[in-house]
Amino acid sequence: MQKMLSRCKKGGNVFLHICFVVFVIAMLPMIGATEPLFMTNLSEYIDTMNRTREAQAAEEAAAEALRNDRIAPELTVPEKLEVYLDDAVSYKEHVQMTDNVDPAPVLEIDASAVVLQEAGRYPVFYTATDAAGNTATAMMTLVVMERDLAEMQEELQELVAQTAERLVNDDMTDAEKAKAIYDFVRYQIAYAPHAAERDLISAGYRGFKRRNGDCYINYACAKLLLDYCGIPNVDVARVSEGRTSHYWLLVDVGTGWYHYDASPSSEDDWFYCFMKTDEELERYCRTRSDGRRDYYSFDHELYAAYPRATEPYK
Repeated sequence: MQKMLSRCKKGGNVFLHICFVVFVIAMLPMIGATEPLFMTNLSEYIDTMNRTREAQAAEEAAAEALRNDRIAPELTVPEKLEVYLDDAVSYKEHVQMTDNVDPAPVLEIDASAVVLQEAGRYPVFYTATDAAGNTATAMMTLVVMERDLAEMQEELQELVAQTAERLVNDDMTDAEKAKAIYDFVRYQIAYAPHAAERDLISAGYRGFKRRNGDCYINYACAKLLLDYCGIPNVDVARVSEGRTSHYWLLVDVGTGWYHYDASPSSEDDWFYCFMKTDEELERYCRTRSDGRRDYYSFDHELYAAYPRATEPYK
């Protein structure tokens, strides 16, 4: 009998232990504990729960404010902004935008009507939208003005001088200066087709200010820099019926007249037309994949006073 009572007592203790373990495991998810209760810091746990409740309350309050928001943002734009032809425009300058709930409303600007290459008055539309979907609109008038030619020329001279000072120095030979100028114009002035400028001042101004343009822009910028450095150069224009125009230079750095075209080539081989002979240009034209055998066609008699070098430049 005593043995049976002992076994029952042991069996009861095991059962109670099992019940306790099951209870603890069941309570862990409810209290957010990831460790057994005796290892959990109760004070830290209570602080964490309080912070969580405060964050949830703040989030719910913000969501409630957003649901009830019917007030559009306050949007203020300048009445008028004046710029010159081809100037860069900062449409966000002097624009102010606030909202009663959203700290960062979204601003959209529609300047699709603006033509910076033509003088005139153009509308620019602004729309501010907050997180609740409320919008405010405003309009600004952009006035594009023609720049006085004398003023443009004065600013262009400063731009040429500043650029040349960065590119060349007195210790460089004319050949080294010509190479530095060539690489700057070819690689720092991006190609942009259909540029309207066809005079040296307007073309150079656009090239140095906007850093883009067609072959005439590249030609103008190279010529202005070469002139500034005192390097002899002569204008060359393509002679070809029914073809678009192309412009480049003849340059003499003390070794004879060579062709000098700083415009980026549209060919896959990216022909590097720095100090090339007539023969080298003709050979290149014969291999153009687009069939442009007349790409560098020009009136040889017109440039008889500038005898071209026949040996490849070294």
